Amino acid sequence: MLEAFHDQLKATQQKRGEHPNDKVAFYEAPKEKVIRTIRDGFDVSGAPDDGGYFGLGLYFTPEPFAINSVMSATADERGLRHVLLCRLILGAVEEVVHGSRQSQPSSHSFDSAVDNQNTPTRYIIWYSDAQTRVLPLYVMSIKVDFRTRGLSKEPGSRPTSPWTSIKDLISMLSRILPRSTMCQIRRLHNELMERKTTRQQVVRRIRHIAGDKILLCAIKSIRAKKAACSILASPQDGKS
Repeated sequence: MLEAFHDQLKATQQKRGEHPNDKVAFYEAPKEKVIRTIRDGFDVSGAPDDGGYFGLGLYFTPEPFAINSVMSATADERGLRHVLLCRLILGAVEEVVHGSRQSQPSSHSFDSAVDNQNTPTRYIIWYSDAQTRVLPLYVMSIKVDFRTRGLSKEPGSRPTSPWTSIKDLISMLSRILPRSTMCQIRRLHNELMERKTTRQQVVRRIRHIAGDKILLCAIKSIRAKKAACSILASPQDGKS
């Protein structure tokens, strides 16, 4: 899946210009489906997501509407709702009207779709591209407390600075970069741990190895995960 995603990323850059329009988004599903997706990839043999209101494809929720994804997810036997944090390669997007039965781009000018060009609440990846334009990054399991309307959080728990730890960065990059590249980056981290180099030097060398675009995407994914956990996670006990 990772290799196919990288190949698609390069192909989209060549086809659409320098920016592949990659986004971080959420995918909600029952627990069993999330497990199957992580193990086998996205299932495109069944009925389309959301009843297929915007075409036949996989539906993802943009980061600003993460709460919609959580509230749409089916709770498991423990009351947990499961969402996948994914990286998408949208490329050139077209708007699809409600009720459409579209199943592929309407022309070679487009790669994916949205429900609204100005303020999209749904990204649509066509079934034929499900294995190449989507990369699952994390599973987030969240318990919603309806007494607080699912929005309770610990004071001060939301990140207030742009700092990203090298450890978190390496963990995210390992989901994006090939193994040979990660070996180089891990050697840099070991040098940092042994105090043979500085953090600033390591970051500069990681930028050179991974490239600014991939590094920025990794940092955005880390912050999206932390922000979503901070905003959406609620107290786990049932005590009042």
